[in-house]
Amino acid sequence: MKKLMSGVFILALLVIANISVSPEPVSASKMVTHTNLYTYDMMTTQLKQLEAAYPDAIHLESIGKTPYQRNIWAVRVGHGEANIFINGAHHGREWITTLLTMTMIETYAKSYTEQTHFQGYATKELLDQVSIWFVPMVNPDGVTLQQFGLSAFPKADHAKLIQMNSGSRDFTRWKANAQGIDLNRQYDADWSRIRGNVKHPSWMNHKGPKPHFAPEVKAIVDFTYRIKPEIAVAYHSSGEILFWYFHNDASDLPRDKRLARIYSQITGYSLVKPTRNPSGGGYTDWFIQQFKKPGFTPEVSKGVGNQHVPVKYFSNIWSQNDNAGIWLASEAYKMWYPEASKNQKVVTIDNMLLLDEEETFYQYPNILRAGQGKLKQEKIRVVAQKGDWYKVNTWLGYKWIYVPDAVFEQPAIPEGEAEQENQKEEVTDLEMTPEPDNKEEQNVKTQPTLE
Repeated sequence: MKKLMSGVFILALLVIANISVSPEPVSASKMVTHTNLYTYDMMTTQLKQLEAAYPDAIHLESIGKTPYQRNIWAVRVGHGEANIFINGAHHGREWITTLLTMTMIETYAKSYTEQTHFQGYATKELLDQVSIWFVPMVNPDGVTLQQFGLSAFPKADHAKLIQMNSGSRDFTRWKANAQGIDLNRQYDADWSRIRGNVKHPSWMNHKGPKPHFAPEVKAIVDFTYRIKPEIAVAYHSSGEILFWYFHNDASDLPRDKRLARIYSQITGYSLVKPTRNPSGGGYTDWFIQQFKKPGFTPEVSKGVGNQHVPVKYFSNIWSQNDNAGIWLASEAYKMWYPEASKNQKVVTIDNMLLLDEEETFYQYPNILRAGQGKLKQEKIRVVAQKGDWYKVNTWLGYKWIYVPDAVFEQPAIPEGEAEQENQKEEVTDLEMTPEPDNKEEQNVKTQPTLE
């Protein structure tokens, strides 16, 4: 039986009103720490610490290995059946995006575990329905080469690495993986027509011999097919702009343009205007084309030239993106919910449900509705069921609670279709909240938007 929905305040006006304008202290993150570098080894150690500290919130796995046998780590925060996917550091010098995604992981996992609200969202309730998957460092070899140079690689490979770096032993500018393939030019989206291709392995812009040739890219492609995200984000580092368009289907444009405008206003990043023939090969280019879902590529910092973004800029980057993942999860739920609930019916039952923790109750079994109160740990009578939602009698009348893996006083035996009243509620519940109008954006700091 599909896991569906729990209540959380995500009404658009309330959420947008709660978006912070001033930076939040980075000190809120206890385990994700850094010096002037944020390295693969630091990330790996801290991921394992986070998994141990927040076992109910975090799942960690390796989805593949690089040519130099570094793990490509994937992290799930939450337990939702719907998914979004956020990745960072496709390019070696862009490891500031690893620090950003790692800080998101810790912040959201802490809020989930402590059952607090973050920027207007009830984190646990939302992430019990929509999992946020992260790959904080797509390109561990490239990051390590950019940070430590030849010392981190076998001597036998030094000559070819220097050759790919145009004869230089300074790898500060390095973007590619350690085979000289630009991973964000490897995806099968107009790959044959990528502009500015360097025809040989190089520190940047070499697209490789064929799409999905690099093992890092193959791992990301296979993983994306596995989790089938509703929304995907590939963080890059330089420009404070937001890419969102790659030959999007006309039927998807209203949805994608609306989300892009809100994302732009949350972060302050300027939207990149669509062009007729964009150069492809990027992860979100491929994702948009393959899945017909929204894909975003935010560039998180002002331009700094051919080097990494200094860590001193991170506080501002975090303040612009702290709630982006949780907001995207709420938008993913809106996309996923109608199809997921289509085949579920309300049936009447008569049983006593044992609540082992406090539960929020709602007027309808729908995450888009606001919670109306709390039920304490108790035994309560259930009169109807819809998936993992149960209709119970409260002091405010009949309401719905979400209880996965429910424990009953005796086995629940459905007694048939619900009463006419419940059937009416079912219809009401499936009527999704209309697309937000411009009022949704009025409380967000004004930034350039797509016309």
